Amino acid sequence: MEKFKSTYVKNFLERVRIDGLLEDYLRTLTGLEDRIRKCYAEQVEMRSDKFLRMIITDSCFIFEYFLRLVSDQQWAVEDYVLLKPWLVGAIHVDLILLENQIPFFVLKELYNMAIPSSGTPFPELTLTFFNDLKVNKVQHNAIVEIERVEHFTHLIREFFLPPTKERLFKRETSIKVVEHLPSASQLHEIGLKFRAVKKKGSIHLRFGNGELEMAPFKVYDDIEIHIRNVMAFEQCHYADNHYVSQYMFLLDFLINTDKDVELLVDKGIITNALGDSNAVATMVNSLRKNIITPGVHSHYHEVCCQVNKFYRSRYHRWCTNLRRDYCGTPWKIVGSAAAVLLIVFTFVQTICSVISVS
Repeated sequence: MEKFKSTYVKNFLERVRIDGLLEDYLRTLTGLEDRIRKCYAEQVEMRSDKFLRMIITDSCFIFEYFLRLVSDQQWAVEDYVLLKPWLVGAIHVDLILLENQIPFFVLKELYNMAIPSSGTPFPELTLTFFNDLKVNKVQHNAIVEIERVEHFTHLIREFFLPPTKERLFKRETSIKVVEHLPSASQLHEIGLKFRAVKKKGSIHLRFGNGELEMAPFKVYDDIEIHIRNVMAFEQCHYADNHYVSQYMFLLDFLINTDKDVELLVDKGIITNALGDSNAVATMVNSLRKNIITPGVHSHYHEVCCQVNKFYRSRYHRWCTNLRRDYCGTPWKIVGSAAAVLLIVFTFVQTICSVISVS
């Protein structure tokens, strides 16, 4: 990959044709070095010149890679040889690994120095690239949203959230504890309805009138990697509003078996691109490992309390038993209707007999 990156850096420099660009990059990053180093949790022991050259190499590789994919330019012969399908997938995964991130302000600064203002802005280029990945996202003004992201992993998190103006949550410390929530199949058996709601973000959850609203959630090959990196990012930077982590915590309650997955697929809430319901259940159940979720937001907590109350309601259990025992199949419906009619006729006959005797 290092040889491959070097080729891409060379191709990018040939693309932009700016004399002394690398020297300009070094001078610019030298002024930003302290700020860049503070973006990383651990102290970067690398020497200044080596550290800055690494940033330049990786940045130029990203620029050239994005431009080739987005512009649909004919790739060089060596690309077809080196970029096997598995390698393309590995590159896409590496781009969102939390430990691999280059601060977004650095990428924008270097890109703007090389690409004229008439070219595609880097935020737009980035969104176009990630739009081709199978990432859960809602359609909103992401051009504005991306201006405040810190790096690509942060952008992936934004894809899971609804637009800022539509977010239900106010910033608060998550101290509400959810100890239990029935599985999706248990809730369905008791009469609770599931409804898929689009354009609300992938972590939308709302309950009312016996109906649990959830946003459509696509399960694809790399979703576990995407979610794990987003959760790791939240553990580091969003201690008081780690919404994706909290949502996955609650989803783990709802999904226990393949039966739960199949139910949510049938309701349009889950799109299973893996094709294996057991694999989806296993993936969801494993996401909570090594993740600290001491509490959930008050909105999530209120939804869970309402769902648990619905599940424990004797009235709903009675209605469910009635439907199952007497209306579960067409024959049961016919038999139940016949029994009701027989009782009505018997009652009417009894009344008539009493009246005639009187």
